[in-house]
Amino acid sequence: MEIILNRLLTLFIVLTSSLLTKKIIAEDFILPCTNKIPDKVACLIQAASFDIKISKIDICQNNPFPEFRSTPDFNGGNCINLFNTKNSISSKKIDLNQLKLDNNIKKGAYKYLTLIMKNEFLISGEFKTIEGKWITSKKGPKYVSFTKNNLTSPSKFKERLNNWRGKLDLDNQYCTNNGGTYSRCELQYNGRKTSAIGLDSNYIETFGDRTKYIFYMGELLPEINLKNNLNGYLNLKINKNLEVYGDGYDIKSISAAPLSFKTFYQKN
Repeated sequence: MEIILNRLLTLFIVLTSSLLTKKIIAEDFILPCTNKIPDKVACLIQAASFDIKISKIDICQNNPFPEFRSTPDFNGGNCINLFNTKNSISSKKIDLNQLKLDNNIKKGAYKYLTLIMKNEFLISGEFKTIEGKWITSKKGPKYVSFTKNNLTSPSKFKERLNNWRGKLDLDNQYCTNNGGTYSRCELQYNGRKTSAIGLDSNYIETFGDRTKYIFYMGELLPEINLKNNLNGYLNLKINKNLEVYGDGYDIKSISAAPLSFKTFYQKN
């Protein structure tokens, strides 16, 4: 299947880079990698580096971007904005442990977390075996190399979302919305429901070279129940995983996995 972050989630993200263009077997769960090369399936590793640039973070009571809309509706979704900036900022420079909740908080159950991210992911990773390790290169997710030198570090590469169906307009097996549209993918990934949608510079749904941002939405499990005028903080941890795909003998690609996260609410 044509995947991810040629795909973005992407997100990631997802993308006419290698995000969306490698074939793997779709599964409900992608397991962590062992030191054995996966055989025509994907497994997960922790990224050596995974930098995303974030413009906006919200939590919402309702889905702010249903299929019938072409732009997100944060008012209609009863959302609370936690972070907002005109220029996207590296996730490394945002204090995701201190996302403040205040200013006329509406009572209710908040079921979704949404991110708007720049359509650019800077990634590197390595997959270790007993014999040595496979590392990423600057050329992209399909250009991995093998080394026995433990001091050799993986190189960073960029991934961008172009569309979710790839150059050949094939169903993306990650996308539960009939293989995805060019701009939108609804995912069921490792037990989590998420959405990843391409946006232009005005936050209007789009695909191709016009995709400047990615709208990413995930379920909050468990949901966060807030009372009126309650002050506190949301701690957000983004799990920055990579998918490793092999044929049982060689590693064929190391690419960005769909974003997942953990959230914790903390009262003042």
